[in-house]
Amino acid sequence: MGSVLSSPARLGPRPRARKRASADVIAAGQRLTYTLYVTNTGSMALHALITDTLPRHIQRGATLGGSVILPGGTLVWSPVIEVEESWSQTLGVTVAQDYKGALENRLEVQAEEGITQSTTNTVSVIRPRIYLPLILREVDF
Repeated sequence: MGSVLSSPARLGPRPRARKRASADVIAAGQRLTYTLYVTNTGSMALHALITDTLPRHIQRGATLGGSVILPGGTLVWSPVIEVEESWSQTLGVTVAQDYKGALENRLEVQAEEGITQSTTNTVSVIRPRIYLPLILREVDF
């Protein structure tokens, strides 16, 4: 008789997507850094199409690599991630000055082999209040 497998084998690539923000709560107008991670936990190389959909309430900017960052826009990468290896990308955005609420950023990984995984990161944006009077005095040293 043949042998029987008690659990299914991990055939093919298996992407695991994670996204981390530098803060859970941030003030409007401040800089926020996202780090994206994709790990291949499968048994063969992962040919990935990684799409990061940016929040709508950010300012225009650019990545260190020169890609344009637009509010609500997307950034796309297409790495090959070997078995048990990881890919990561760090990018910074500036929150719009006039925004208050939830800032959502979505990461999606599509494999040529037909597997898709996604994750969303949500940061709370607050607008601090300034109370007057504000008094400036010249100080002699």
